[in-house]
This record gives sequence, structure tokens and C-alpha cells, in this order.
Amino acid sequence: MLKGQSSIEYFAVVAIGLVIAAPFVLSVQDSLTNVISGSETAELESSLDGMEEAVGKADALGESSKTSFTLELPSTVEEASFSENGEVVVYTVDEPGGLTNYTRIFDTQVSGDLPDEPGFYMGSAEAGSEEVEISFENYDPE
Repeated sequence: MLKGQSSIEYFAVVAIGLVIAAPFVLSVQDSLTNVISGSETAELESSLDGMEEAVGKADALGESSKTSFTLELPSTVEEASFSENGEVVVYTVDEPGGLTNYTRIFDTQVSGDLPDEPGFYMGSAEAGSEEVEISFENYDPE
């Protein structure tokens, strides 16, 4: 057997192994992307639940009552908005499958400036006579 021939055979075995392994590697990479996206989505959902709870408490306690909550926005947030009547908050997120809206519906009108930049925010919900005003400040969770 010649030295060159064994090198070519070794190269062929490695190449065949890589071709066979490629679909598995791509599948694992896709799964990891979905897990990371799912984790960010869960954090956003939890944050929006906290906002909904804080707004509900402030509204139930009446005028001039104030509650606080935290909001964590992932890097995939594209837009944040209120509905026309101010009773719905919508966060649009860019996910692997396309744009997805995450909404929360309130029993009262809500107003304020919604953050749409990635990061951590300390939010407060203060009840007025007709609506609940929400406000946000950046904060470092550490």
C-alpha cells in the first residue's frame, strides 16, 4: 500500500463522516436557536404578566395609588405600542418563524411611554381618576 493511497482513504472516510454528521449538526444548531428564543419569549411573557398585575392593583386601589414591577425586554423586540383605546399593550418580537405580537389586555385605560429597547426596566403604575399611567426607568439587575 502506498502512502498517498492511505492518505486519500483516510480523507475519504473523514469526508463521508462529515457528510453523514451534517444534518445532525444543523438540527442541533436549530434546536439551540429555538431554546434561546423560547427563553427570551418566556422572560418577556413573565414581564408583561407583572405589568398587567401592577396595573390591575393600581386600578383596584384607586386614585393616586402606585405599584411597581420589572420589565425585561429581549434584543428581538421590534416595536411596542398601545391600542387606540389604551386598554391593550402590544410588543412585536422578531422570532425565528417571523414577527409575533405579545399582548396584554387591561380592564382600564393605560397610558405612558413604553420602552422598546432591549434591557431591564423598573416600571411603575400610578392610578389616576380615569386611567393608569405607567412609567419606566432603566436599571441594572445586578
